[in-house]
Amino acid sequence: MSDTKVAITDSGPYWVSGNFVVADADGNEFTVEDDDAYLCRCGQSDNKPFCDGSHNSAGFDNECRLTWMDGIGFRINRVMQRVRGSKMTDESGRTRIIVGNDDAYEIVGEFDFLDAEGKSYRQHGKLRVCRCGTSNAKPYCDNSHISTGFSSTVSATSDDE
Repeated sequence: MSDTKVAITDSGPYWVSGNFVVADADGNEFTVEDDDAYLCRCGQSDNKPFCDGSHNSAGFDNECRLTWMDGIGFRINRVMQRVRGSKMTDESGRTRIIVGNDDAYEIVGEFDFLDAEGKSYRQHGKLRVCRCGTSNAKPYCDNSHISTGFSSTVSATSDDE
């Protein structure tokens, strides 16, 4: 069982802590210090996928609260992922956060998803969350990045290179 937590901060980044990796679309892992990371949620950071505080000057204003509907959705998602046979974690048991090119974050694994008030739901499987800042369903991705022309290709250097 992973001890990973993904917390939504009010009008700020996702705060990720615990047993996780952040990887680019090719699977190369970013270096993360101290078992936690702040991932850009506004789409404006010059250090994507990591937050550089740009949400402050960009006027990003979003307070996400998880509701009982999120809890039901997470339970349905967990059942569907198990039926499909999706991998819950990588080989080492870590939750993977995949940074898609011009796309959302895809969180794969087992983790607690928390809002800024501390409401939490246990998630298993895959969850796509917004990183462009324009989704009408924040924190979830609704593919608004396509219509807004969000452009962000990030690359991590693999330790094997």
